[in-house]
Amino acid sequence: MSLYLSDIEAFIRQEVFGHGEPKPRLDVLGTSMGGILGMYLAAKKENDLEGLLLNDIGLNLTWMSIYGLYEGMKSAGRMPEIETLASRLGVTEGAVRDVQSPHHFDLPHHKDWKGMKFGHVLNNFKGSVSLVYGGESGVCLPQQVQELQAKFPHLAEMRVDGAAHPVPFTQAVCCHCL
Repeated sequence: MSLYLSDIEAFIRQEVFGHGEPKPRLDVLGTSMGGILGMYLAAKKENDLEGLLLNDIGLNLTWMSIYGLYEGMKSAGRMPEIETLASRLGVTEGAVRDVQSPHHFDLPHHKDWKGMKFGHVLNNFKGSVSLVYGGESGVCLPQQVQELQAKFPHLAEMRVDGAAHPVPFTQAVCCHCL
C-alpha cells in the first residue's frame, strides 16, 4: 500500500502539478481500497487535496467485511487460483501472495478485535468529504456512515439502494456526485 501511495503522489507531482502552471483544484475519488489510499493522500498537506469522494468505504474496515469480500469473490468465481491470477495479470505468483498477505497493508493504522482503523489520518484534513455508499454494502456499514457524519458534519452523502460493494458508477450516481 505504501508503494501505491508513493506512486500516486509521484503522479500528482509530475503530471497534475508539474507543468509550471497554477495548481488546479485536486479532488480524489477513491473506491474501496482506493478510498483508503485517498484518505492517506488527503492527510498530507503537500498533496494539496481539496476534496475526497469515498466510494463505499468508511473510516475503518471490519474483519468481517474483509472476510465477506474474500468469500463473496470466491463463491462468485471471481477469485481464481493464485497461478491463474498471476498468469492473467502477468505477474509472479509471489506478487499475488504478497498482495493477499496481511502485511500488504503497511500504512500506519490502528487495529483491534473489530478491524482496521485509519480514519485518524484525516484528523487535520480541511477539505470537503463526500460519500457514496451501497444500501446493501457489507463494507460501508451504517455505523461507518454515522462515524463519517460525526467527523465531517458537512459530509455530502448518497445512499444507493440495492447496491452492494462497491457502488457502481451508474448515470444517476455520476450525475449526483458531480
